[in-house]
Amino acid sequence: MEGGCMHRKSRGRFHSLPGYPQCSLVNGVVNFFLARTDAAQRVGFDPQLKRVAHSEFFMDGLGSLMVASCGHVSIGHQKKN
Repeated sequence: MEGGCMHRKSRGRFHSLPGYPQCSLVNGVVNFFLARTDAAQRVGFDPQLKRVAHSEFFMDGLGSLMVASCGHVSIGHQKKN
């Protein structure tokens, strides 16, 4: 009654980006992202939550960030042998 709610759909993707057919607009990403410093600073990020608040960051950025996920890009930041 006093606010809104957000339904987060797993694997939710919107349309692809023109000129980048393997990339689609999304609400957020998990584990790793690359961002323009000025865009990330506009949203803000609590440094005490830097390892656990990825979802909150992207929820705070809804409507002001353009987020894309590209299926052909991978980051090996925690490789397992």
